[in-house]
Amino acid sequence: EGFIEPVLKAAYDSDAWGTLYGGLGYVGALTRGEGDAGGFTRGTAEDIATEHLYFGWRSGQLFPALGENAIDLSYGRQEFRLGEGFILSDGNLDIGAKGTYFLMPRTAFERAALLRFNLTPVRADLFYLSSDADQANTELAGINLEYVEEALGTFGISYFHITDSASPLRNGMHVLSLRGKGRPLDPHVFLAAEYVLEEHSGAVQAHAWYVEAGYTWVQGPGSPGLHYRFSHYSGDDPIS
Repeated sequence: EGFIEPVLKAAYDSDAWGTLYGGLGYVGALTRGEGDAGGFTRGTAEDIATEHLYFGWRSGQLFPALGENAIDLSYGRQEFRLGEGFILSDGNLDIGAKGTYFLMPRTAFERAALLRFNLTPVRADLFYLSSDADQANTELAGINLEYVEEALGTFGISYFHITDSASPLRNGMHVLSLRGKGRPLDPHVFLAAEYVLEEHSGAVQAHAWYVEAGYTWVQGPGSPGLHYRFSHYSGDDPIS
């Protein structure tokens, strides 16, 4: 597998009304040999397509009481993830004729409208996301709230609702997530955890969670680290 991803970004700053910005990027990718072991791609897969195409506005110093760039509004083909990406992170699967199933160079959602607020130590995201056919043309909308404390880490809560999807298992689903990550014990020790609850049509629900711990050797060349994550997925359970 291999890919190239040229990206062009531009921004125009104004003290009067903030910053306009945008980005344009392409991914050219191919898979050779016999494809991946799972059979998601073939050894002849190759594709060149737009990965990023978005524009946005940041508030800059427009609202001094809120802080610099307290508001960020953007729309287009762009990336978005909740927390560490445990339940929501990839809007463009690398399967079929796209190739590069393992390298996964494509992650941007086909359409993403994001309204972000950075009011330190609290930040928030309002989001609308739409994926392509490889993700069952799924559309969802939600909110993410985070509290960032330098010594302890980041604590977050998110909710989103899948408003439309070609997959009956997804369409109408409600998803709630609670998570935290940081280095509260020691700068070398990383801890993280997340719990997710999904409910569908008042009849079926499922939950998933993970815990993670890691250690970084800052004295070594390149600051190597060792992490371990344990994840659990319940599967669908009827609501009694």
